[in-house]
Amino acid sequence: MTTVQVAQGTDNEAGFADIAVEPFMPGLDYPERSAGLPGARYGRGRLQTALTYAILTRTEFNSLRTQLGLDDTADSAQITIRLRGNDDTTQDYNCWVHAPKIDRKLAFWRDVRFELTELEAT
Repeated sequence: MTTVQVAQGTDNEAGFADIAVEPFMPGLDYPERSAGLPGARYGRGRLQTALTYAILTRTEFNSLRTQLGLDDTADSAQITIRLRGNDDTTQDYNCWVHAPKIDRKLAFWRDVRFELTELEAT
């Protein structure tokens, strides 16, 4: 079973489907870190992560773009996504997905990242 499920739009858990191509997930992180008491660090802002792929073919890339609501006129979209968190449990989030900037003339791409920003638990 996949660890990532996605649906177009926000608060759309009923529309979840397994992601077309299973990504490597680097984990959830905060965009900013603040130091507090000695040795303590706190995350600030909304969570972010990326759907990361070592290699994607043109077919896989196009399938992902369609599933994520991205096309030639929209390089970002709001989605609902179910991710496995840093503690190995799943959680549903509303977020923005941003298409990578790639040379569309190639047949495949390496190190492709669909950035997920402003993750907010549903």
